[in-house]
Amino acid sequence: MALISRSNGLIYIQVPATGCSVVAKALKTRLGAKEIGHKHSDVPDLLRRGLISTRELNDLLVVANVRNPFDRFATYYQRITGAWFEDEYMGVLRRRLARMSNNVEIDAVAVGDLRSRIDRDYRLWRRRHKLLRMAGFNVWFLFTILRWSLESRQKDKLCACYFFPMLSGVDVVLKQEFLQRAVFELSEIMNINPRIELAVKNITPGKKPFINYYNSIGSALARRLCRQDMERFAYRFAHHTHSDAIVAITTKGKRALTLSQRQLQ
Repeated sequence: MALISRSNGLIYIQVPATGCSVVAKALKTRLGAKEIGHKHSDVPDLLRRGLISTRELNDLLVVANVRNPFDRFATYYQRITGAWFEDEYMGVLRRRLARMSNNVEIDAVAVGDLRSRIDRDYRLWRRRHKLLRMAGFNVWFLFTILRWSLESRQKDKLCACYFFPMLSGVDVVLKQEFLQRAVFELSEIMNINPRIELAVKNITPGKKPFINYYNSIGSALARRLCRQDMERFAYRFAHHTHSDAIVAITTKGKRALTLSQRQLQ
């Protein structure tokens, strides 16, 4: 779910594979943030569903995470081809099914629907797992980039939206590589004291440094397609170096960041 804390003037958008779950848990615990929409709702989706209004949005700081897209793609591939999907994702669904099955107040139809979803997801994963392992990372990556490029032309969308997704309407981004430092800085912007501490981020089993996954063709193509956005967030095809942990991408976000910096001086 996206999260909202109206008392703190904050909306948090959960972008997949960016450390969003650990931030969301901290915001719920510390700020009492409430869930709205579904887990990966973005701002246009929340507006479309009528869960927030444009007027209300103007008074809220919208925050999301970003991650080096090279690392994000490697993580996705490793999750599908490694042990993460069956152990973590399917484990969560199976534990939920067990809780629902033991709760006499839950309708049998809902239990059956979840059981069907688990079976469907598992069959799909088995097929995808086999195909991706046979193809290898770079074949899968190049095919995915080609498909996204074609879809971008058809839907008049920039291919960069797939590299840094769900940022429409977001004011400030937290960089996954420096997440605890970014959340400390967000605490200062929102005047939250003591600052928000994060639990340990989820680790993808078997994940290697992302530069080990790419051949020269794949890395060159990705750099060309998302060069401007990579520069905007100070990302590159290399190990992470020190940079700003939090980046303002709208006028409202820049105002909030500037005000916070002045208060600290």
